[in-house]
Amino acid sequence: MNRAMIHEAGHAVIALHFGFDIGQIAVTDRLPHISISDLDVPERSRQERYTFLAGGIASELLTLKNYDQGAMGADQRMISERGGGPITDYLPVALAILRENEDRFKRIKNELTLRWISARAEAQFSSDPDCYDLLSRPELDDLWQGG
Repeated sequence: MNRAMIHEAGHAVIALHFGFDIGQIAVTDRLPHISISDLDVPERSRQERYTFLAGGIASELLTLKNYDQGAMGADQRMISERGGGPITDYLPVALAILRENEDRFKRIKNELTLRWISARAEAQFSSDPDCYDLLSRPELDDLWQGG
């Protein structure tokens, strides 16, 4: 699951870099995801959308030197649905943004991992152990600013 936290941290850094409207990062049915309310608004460029969607595998590539084909497939489908090309076309920009924000990426990735471990432990005692919140927008903003 740490790979999944790395993946979501990559999406989060790209979203924060572009100023997307993030709701939170949560786990639903055991799968982490970041909620973005303005991904498809006309004010967003295709490049911003596609780079955000490539951010997950870019962070895996940067950190682990490879990426999960399943996660890549889901992000590629979302790019294709929006008229984009191969996800690898957007990796160079996503990687550059992650490298520019390396400290921020590490903070978000580390906090996500810690929250995931803690939330999983607590969730075992809840009515729905496969769904829980990890990071809110204010918490992501705080990590982005250096907190």
